[in-house]
Formats: sequence, structure tokens, C-alpha cells
Amino acid sequence: MIYRTEITSEKYRAKEYFKKLVDFGQVIEVKNVGKKRTLLLNASMHLWFTLIAEELNDSGQYMRLDFYTEKAQVSWTKNAIKEVFFRPLSVAMFDKESSTELTNKETTEIIEEMHRILGENFGVSVEFPNKDYGAYK
Repeated sequence: MIYRTEITSEKYRAKEYFKKLVDFGQVIEVKNVGKKRTLLLNASMHLWFTLIAEELNDSGQYMRLDFYTEKAQVSWTKNAIKEVFFRPLSVAMFDKESSTELTNKETTEIIEEMHRILGENFGVSVEFPNKDYGAYK
């Protein structure tokens, strides 16, 4: 069960539930879950992925895909950026397959690592959008 302890009623329910478990001599495992990413952060990430894809394509850097015996250069997309960069880093750094499992702090660390990798290996630097970017409407 998940209890959001910043909500008074859930804090009370959590205390009652754990009291019952203790009274019955149950083994309890507690996990502190950090705050998950906000909708604004999610929107910013997807906008950033799009901006990175555009920058890579504009600089003539394409994905290389093998189609049977042929190789092809394919334009980057928002989804490709997420699958090629973000998801592998999420698994490597935090052992989390889905970005929905990441906390804000973990997401920020992945973004910083992506920024470094893109700069060092692709010569691309795309700042992460802030709330003033205007694309959040």
C-alpha cells in the first residue's frame, strides 16, 4: 500500500494500518518513495527530446539502422531520443525501465548525463526547456 504522508487523512490511515500489523506480529518492509516527476517535468522532457532530435537532424547526424542486408540513415524523432538515450541511461543508472518510476532527482541526473553525452559525442547542446519557454500552453 502507498500512503502519501503529506496528506493528513492518509497519514492517520497509515498509522492505523501499521499499528494493526504490529499488533498481529507481522513483518513489515517500509520503502521511502521519492516524489515522482510532475506533469510539467514530463512535458519539458518530451519537448527537450523533440528539440534534440531537430538539432541532430539539422546538423546532419542521423540514426543508422540495419534493414536486412542494407544500412540506412534515419532521421531522429522524439521517441528515438527517448529509446536510444533516456531509457538506457535510466536502466544503467537506476535500474528502472519506465520513466514513470523515476523521481524528479533521478530524472534530473539522467538529463544532466544526456546533456554531457550529447555534447561530448555529438557536438550538440540543447538546453533543457524552462517554464518560460512558451511551449507549455
